[in-house]
Amino acid sequence: MVGSRLKRVLRFIKKKNKVFLAISIMVIILLVLFLGTYIYTYVQLFLKGGVTISIDPAQRFILTDKKDVEDIAFTIEIQNRLFCSAECIYEFRDLSSENVLDKNTFIGKGETKINKTYSLIPPPKGTGQLAYEFYVECINKGSLFCHSGNEKKVKSSFVTLGYELSLTERDFMESVRDRFLSFLELMLKTDEQIQFLNYTLDKVKVLVPHTVLNVDQINTAIDFLVLQTDTLKEIWKQEDYYILDTFLQNSSLALTQTIQEVNLLEKDVNNFMIEHNQTAEQLESFQSNFDLIGEIEMASFVLGNLVNVESVFISPYVTLIADFNQSNYSSLQDIQLREDSLEKSFNRTLSLSKRRLVDALIEGRSLLEENVTIDGENISESISLITDVCSELKNIINSSAGVISYINKKCSYTLPEKINVSTYNFTIVRLSTEGNFTLLPRITLELFEHKPICCIFGQCKECCDRQECTDDPLFYPLLFLHSHAVSTESSIEYSLAGFEEIRKKLLEDGYIDAGTVFPTENVSEDEEGYLGRFGKPVMVGTTYYVDAYNEKGEFISIPSKSESIKSYAARVDKSIEIIKKKTGAKKVNIIAFSMGGLVARKYLVDSGEDSVNKLITIGTPNKGTSGRIESFCPVTGSETECLEMASTSSFINELNKPTNKPKQVKVYTIIGKGCSMSGQDGDGAVLSDNAELPYALSFEIEGTCSTTKTLHEELRDINKYPRVYDVLKGILFQVQ
Repeated sequence: MVGSRLKRVLRFIKKKNKVFLAISIMVIILLVLFLGTYIYTYVQLFLKGGVTISIDPAQRFILTDKKDVEDIAFTIEIQNRLFCSAECIYEFRDLSSENVLDKNTFIGKGETKINKTYSLIPPPKGTGQLAYEFYVECINKGSLFCHSGNEKKVKSSFVTLGYELSLTERDFMESVRDRFLSFLELMLKTDEQIQFLNYTLDKVKVLVPHTVLNVDQINTAIDFLVLQTDTLKEIWKQEDYYILDTFLQNSSLALTQTIQEVNLLEKDVNNFMIEHNQTAEQLESFQSNFDLIGEIEMASFVLGNLVNVESVFISPYVTLIADFNQSNYSSLQDIQLREDSLEKSFNRTLSLSKRRLVDALIEGRSLLEENVTIDGENISESISLITDVCSELKNIINSSAGVISYINKKCSYTLPEKINVSTYNFTIVRLSTEGNFTLLPRITLELFEHKPICCIFGQCKECCDRQECTDDPLFYPLLFLHSHAVSTESSIEYSLAGFEEIRKKLLEDGYIDAGTVFPTENVSEDEEGYLGRFGKPVMVGTTYYVDAYNEKGEFISIPSKSESIKSYAARVDKSIEIIKKKTGAKKVNIIAFSMGGLVARKYLVDSGEDSVNKLITIGTPNKGTSGRIESFCPVTGSETECLEMASTSSFINELNKPTNKPKQVKVYTIIGKGCSMSGQDGDGAVLSDNAELPYALSFEIEGTCSTTKTLHEELRDINKYPRVYDVLKGILFQVQ
């Protein structure tokens, strides 16, 4: 009985042990799977990084003649690790006005692809460039198997819309400009002409008949056209060429009519001045008779027929001059006729006086029984001869009745005092344009020069096409060079993403983030210099892993990384030439992280220093890697580049030869310190001593290494180590 119970108990225990064993095995399997998955996700985080974002195109330039709306299409690819899900937002921004044109959210997990297309509308007027940006931001939501720690990842695509006049618009604009300039030249000439006429008329208006002074209407017309010219220039400035064409036609017709009226006025004024001055000469010629006027008066005394020459000749002449000077006449012909009448009257009186004196002289000589020939042209001489005759006749005794009569009529005179004509005002006004004429400049031939306008960051200004923009070291583009890939499975985006915070700060300080350039790009003629026209420094990232894009231009997330640093340097050379073409700059500045610094230095050795201004290395093993880092590198990364980075490699020894020291390029090193590396100081990946260069200006960054991240990895984390950015900013914004 007892034995059977014991057997039953043993059988029950045996059954329970099998169940327990099975449960235990299942728990162990689940635990292994859990731990394996957990460890796997950490390994993936280390090798591939967190969520990666790629945008195609990375940058683009579109040139339009404004005829059509231009469409731009973006392809956004999100690559995320297993078990990870990212909250993402995208924005399409108009950087010219700083307006967000489109915005939305999406979830990025696994491989997520989004396509977006936008229509870009160029301005209806002018030429220039507008800047746009497609921006994506993703944050992985932390979970048990997603260890990103809510790290933010951002990516942007920089797009430039260049717009210019169509051939038809340009031809029409040039036609309008030429006609406008011709109009301005005519306006300038006509305005100067009417101003001089006004000046002339102001000087002679007292003398000019009222019929000639009909200038008010012309002045009103010219003043209106001057104001209209300012309006036309404003229309030109606003680039309303078709409106300007219409206004210009109307103004040209009005100007043509005004020119005709001005020319007629000028002709009338000039003719009047000529006739006036000719009349003045005629009046002045009468003054040559003044010496004879006194003789006529003396002759009248001798002859006994007194002539008041002042009232007969001088006073009428003075009155005539006054009427002439004060424009007191119906026409200049009236003055001319009056002067001619006075001249004839004088000549008649003079001739009669001469003849009567001769007759008196002949009569006296006959009484003396003398027969002489007398000229009689000189009145004074004739009077003197008569005086002599009178003296002789008076001496005759027992004079005849004829003698006595002659003496009583011809010899009883007293000569008057000579007339003093200087007491009279015989000033005759002549018309002249001589004097200080001051032209009031109201018309200029200068037209507003329409220059291309480039708009970015909410500001629009003249595109920087001047040489000083491309030659100014402060405008040199900035090129970011990534490090070697920690793993052959690491994406290029993961390598480039380490500069995100630095690029964000530089963007705040005025840089343009133009995305990424690739050594496989071709730069068209239209693209040359477009990035430099914004007048701001440009920053771009690049890769020396050549097949980051395939032959079709499609992005390859995990490019090959199995070549030598020399090959990488050759690709950097191509990237530098591309960014120089796109900006128009002569040189670039380089910020290179880790192995990127070795690539940059090798580029300087192989390609020369002409294209580089400054080189800044961050955490670069300038004297090579050593210890565990040297041993561990080929396990996950490319064997070729890892072997070349070793401190004992021929590549490092060759690179550090004194002959390879840069002669022109200024070199700076940022070195991490604070982590113990086999008893030596370093940043957890590069020994401090190995990061130094004897010819470079060095900056040390004190930090720490943790179990999850080294200082080397965090040297670009400027939120944690802000001095790194302070150093970079000080170097980049330094003119020297």
